Amino acid sequence: MSLESGKTLGGVGAILIAVGSFVPLLSLVGIILVLVALNRLSDHYNRRGMFENALYGFVFGVAGTFAAIVVVVGTLFSAIFLSMPPFSPSDVLAWQETWLTYVIIAMAIMSIFQFLQALFYRRSLTILSRKSGKKTFDTAGLLLLLGAAVAIIMIGPVFFLVVSQDFGALLTFFPISLVGGVFQLVAWILAAVGFFSIETPSAQLPAAAPSAGPPVSLEKRFCRYCGAETKSHAVFCEKCGKKINRRGQPSPARSNLIPKGVFCSQCGKLVSVKAKFCPECGTNLKLKKTK
Repeated sequence: MSLESGKTLGGVGAILIAVGSFVPLLSLVGIILVLVALNRLSDHYNRRGMFENALYGFVFGVAGTFAAIVVVVGTLFSAIFLSMPPFSPSDVLAWQETWLTYVIIAMAIMSIFQFLQALFYRRSLTILSRKSGKKTFDTAGLLLLLGAAVAIIMIGPVFFLVVSQDFGALLTFFPISLVGGVFQLVAWILAAVGFFSIETPSAQLPAAAPSAGPPVSLEKRFCRYCGAETKSHAVFCEKCGKKINRRGQPSPARSNLIPKGVFCSQCGKLVSVKAKFCPECGTNLKLKKTK
């Protein structure tokens, strides 16, 4: 079942992403499980945007990581080149400044891509929140976006402290930079709770098969000759012994009988012996005088 497997994979994947804050490899496995889960849930709820937005977020996250790696690797190569002899102390100082600058650039690139990643993840979780009725998904998406925004805001102060070489203030500033990571950790924990709490609709019982035989009528019928009540399956009247005309529908009980007349076999109304048709229901009476 797509819903049952989707909620299980999503819950496990969200937990792995949360744990991946300390073990990055688990985070990659977790996001893949979450993507598979959202794909199945989007099929169940018939909302492809749920999966597509999450996929866009995953692509932005990979692109940001790749761009940051390229910048760091380039910085390392330049460091190796500058450290080759002959070199002077000024060269070492220039290398340090260059290396720190490129690290800040790499952090800025990654933060921007992570913000775009969080933006698309939030769109996906918002759709899931509306379809499943679980508000925890909406809260998780908001926390992801706030965590990514905090990371971008921190780039400016960090860059200023690095340029001014105030490394003491940079160390005191470091705990504040962890706020964004805490937001994301809490967000994925809430997402895991949301996945596991999605309600699976109970299976509906199959409709009862119709009975094979014809329905048994429990309504009353009347003899057209004497007006006596008869059984629905009777062929002859139990009171007068005459053959009963069983055409038409069951009729209501008769009332206000007159001494002579014909009882309509269709509705049970007592009518004049001269009447050719019942004034109540219009049935052809085939007139017979009562005895």
